[in-house]
Amino acid sequence: MKQQKPLLEAALAYLARREHGTAELRRKLQQKGYPLPEVDTVLAALLQKNYLNDQRYAAARGSSRAQGSKWGAAKIRQELSSKGLAAETVSSTMESLNESEDWLATAQKLLQRKFPQPLPEAESADPALGRAEAYKALQKEKSKRISYLTRRGFSLQQALQALNLTDLDAPEGEV
Repeated sequence: MKQQKPLLEAALAYLARREHGTAELRRKLQQKGYPLPEVDTVLAALLQKNYLNDQRYAAARGSSRAQGSKWGAAKIRQELSSKGLAAETVSSTMESLNESEDWLATAQKLLQRKFPQPLPEAESADPALGRAEAYKALQKEKSKRISYLTRRGFSLQQALQALNLTDLDAPEGEV
């Protein structure tokens, strides 16, 4: 049977690989079988030495998500909250990200990559479809693109702006 590393050594090994939040590191150490009172003692020491810092972790994770995976603000906020970070930490991280990130530009890049063809014009639709069918097809395409962005954490307003639409142009049920 493999012998377990000392608790401090295991915690430092996790932190050497990447930043961790306090709750995340606590969970990982508990899963490895370390007792909770000892884990909390080690985490307190790591916090005091600033080896473990939730604010730094949130900033790194949020920035990585904003740039790497191209998520919108709502999805990043949700992920940070799910990592057990305090609401104030999440809020301050999101404020910082909102100042540094251009969410609209990110949404437009995502749209361009996923949907290289621009939205069709209702007037340029196939005459065989008929006007009503062409309108339905256009609305369906708008809904698909708006849904794509909102699932990734962009607001409806950002999705509409990325598509160069106004609230009046949005498909029924979207606004």
